[in-house]
Amino acid sequence: MVYRNTLGGDHSRSQSIFLFQVSCGHSHRYRCTTTFFSHWSSGGGMDPQLDDLWFSLESRSIHSKGTCFDHNHGFIFFFSYYVWNLTSSQATVGYQSAYATDIIAVQRVYYNQIYNFSYQWFIVMSTQLIGFSIGGIARRFLVAPPSMIWPLSLVNCALFNTLHSTQYAGIGTRGGLSRERFFLYAFIGSFTWYFFPGYLFQALSYFSWVSWIRPDDPTIAALFGYIHGMGMSVITFDWSQIAYIGSPLATPWWAEANIFAGFVFFFWFLTPVLHFTNAWYGLYMPISSRTSYDNQLNEYNVTRILTPELTIDLEAYHAYSPLFISTTFAISYGLSFASITATLVHTLLYFRKQIMIQSRRALSEQPDIHARLMSRYPQVPEWWYLIIFLSMFTLGIISIEVWPSEMPVWAFVLSLIIAFTYVIPIGMIQAITNQQIGLNVITELIIGYALPGHPVAMMLFKTWGYITMAQALAFTSDFKLGHYMKVPPKYMFIGQVVAAVIAGTTQLGVQAWMFTNINGMCSPTQKDGFICPNTQVFGTASIIVCVIGPGLQFSKGQTYYGLYNRSPCSISQ
Repeated sequence: MVYRNTLGGDHSRSQSIFLFQVSCGHSHRYRCTTTFFSHWSSGGGMDPQLDDLWFSLESRSIHSKGTCFDHNHGFIFFFSYYVWNLTSSQATVGYQSAYATDIIAVQRVYYNQIYNFSYQWFIVMSTQLIGFSIGGIARRFLVAPPSMIWPLSLVNCALFNTLHSTQYAGIGTRGGLSRERFFLYAFIGSFTWYFFPGYLFQALSYFSWVSWIRPDDPTIAALFGYIHGMGMSVITFDWSQIAYIGSPLATPWWAEANIFAGFVFFFWFLTPVLHFTNAWYGLYMPISSRTSYDNQLNEYNVTRILTPELTIDLEAYHAYSPLFISTTFAISYGLSFASITATLVHTLLYFRKQIMIQSRRALSEQPDIHARLMSRYPQVPEWWYLIIFLSMFTLGIISIEVWPSEMPVWAFVLSLIIAFTYVIPIGMIQAITNQQIGLNVITELIIGYALPGHPVAMMLFKTWGYITMAQALAFTSDFKLGHYMKVPPKYMFIGQVVAAVIAGTTQLGVQAWMFTNINGMCSPTQKDGFICPNTQVFGTASIIVCVIGPGLQFSKGQTYYGLYNRSPCSISQ
């Protein structure tokens, strides 16, 4: 890495590239397109290689009159090594939908609440940015220590180094296909192929070939179907289906084997057994569905059990119906409860010594070459983090006090305490194993017992409690990438804050446009497939955990008690 005194210009260029791509929806990584395609049933988006194609083409040296001007070494550097590192970090902040947009969608679809743009913007900005404020503390534990390696950051480093290298096949006397040409061919091939499973012949995506043999057999449809079945047909020709939970090419074999073995046991063996033996009345519903049902197999009408203040009316609830969910949905809840307990117990039994050693190392180990080189740059002042926290905390208070959220301030503070408490321990695990433990289920349970019957408060508490931690770790991961690639911390901080603000605002605009212009948006029968699967799950969770409450769903004597008694919260019951 060659240090240059032109970082200010490069930073401006990286901002321009990011803003252009966000505004035009140039890649599925940015929120404007992610918002659009996250409501689509296929789970697919724009081709993720498009940014990398631009990246690779602009990483080449420029030849003029027999002279090679290599911008990587500072002579011509309009699209420099540094620019792409910073732009990639900005993309990481904005490549997924803001979690809080599901709150807005659920309020609109499930509870008929439509508030103005100020409310939406305050919620999104507060939930997305308040986690950044802990970055100054987390950096000492999760970025500077050499033992905090962040495997995913190493993958990105390898990509940058490969595409910017000036010595490889296709240059000089070396023969063979250049990296850029190979990447271009692969991109064109994958882009062209996606038209077949994604548009022209969608059966290639949901390749339920066994169901074609006996299309009227409900048992075969339940076992081998894809939409509302267990997907035992196995085959698909759609990469977006294969990589829906993460690319298998970037996952270690041992992790893939564990995931597959657990999936086969719990979903291909246990779930059909429970379903066809009518456990939890599952035989009356599809074996796999995101929808909640009443006792007439209609979609649960939550408005029938709500008071005007959006709290539960117990008399109306008992007169209407208990809530029922599909077998796979119930198993997913049970596994979420069990995984929290299993994670805590397993970590305590097998990794307590390693974590203690790692914690001491993070505070005392000697800086490596990266830390020594980064010491040349001024660090982000602590008051920058303080400003982010105070401003986003203020927006959070305003959003829950000015609009009828039914969420008290103490619950807001409690959600932040939970998130901030878990940042360091979960961050250490993620920095070593590349696996993050989610707080979404445990935050649902806490607020479900603390404020039963307040669904909007539950969604807000869950988002602040979970996403604050997730955003803090995403922020820290990008700082580690900048640590490896020698990006100045101040520019990284500014870039990520700007990216979060621009991407979140753009996403809200796209979401508003979709609800205004797409007929039947978020309906299970929407003709173009915009059924909003994430919104359905989020809304169903709000009904299960907080409108009805865990006491009427998972406590002793209730239908799903067998699932809940595996969670740590049940210990106190």
